[in-house]
Amino acid sequence: MIHYKDSRKKNKQGLCQYFDEKGLLARDFYYENNKKEGIAHSYYFSGKTSAQTPYKNDLKDGEQISYDDSSRVKYKQIFVENKVKSFTSFYNDGVIRRVEAYTNGKMTHGVCYAHNGDTVPYHQYYIKPEPIVGMDSLIKGVRDAFDPYNK
Repeated sequence: MIHYKDSRKKNKQGLCQYFDEKGLLARDFYYENNKKEGIAHSYYFSGKTSAQTPYKNDLKDGEQISYDDSSRVKYKQIFVENKVKSFTSFYNDGVIRRVEAYTNGKMTHGVCYAHNGDTVPYHQYYIKPEPIVGMDSLIKGVRDAFDPYNK
């Protein structure tokens, strides 16, 4: 479900909120002249923020921060005009785990760190596979299967 402060869909202006099928806020961001502007937020089912993503002129631009469900920083990415410039991930206590540099959206250099700060052999960051049915369908299926109030 989508709600705009200005509900004229042809002219997206103001606050846009996406709600899941249970009515929980899933994402929000702002439009100016049909383009995303400012900080977009994504939320866990608990209502805690899962990510903050800056937009400028409808493109990711600035520092994106992702959090775990305990509100600890998982990783930070720097974007310039929708292209990743850097990626930094963290251990649960905030110690840097890995740093990657990018040029034109392609990784050019990476360093991994042990928890004590020593460098360790670099390994490609694991990207979770996307389910064939799509993430939204998978989440809905899991929710429907395990939600006792959904009967």
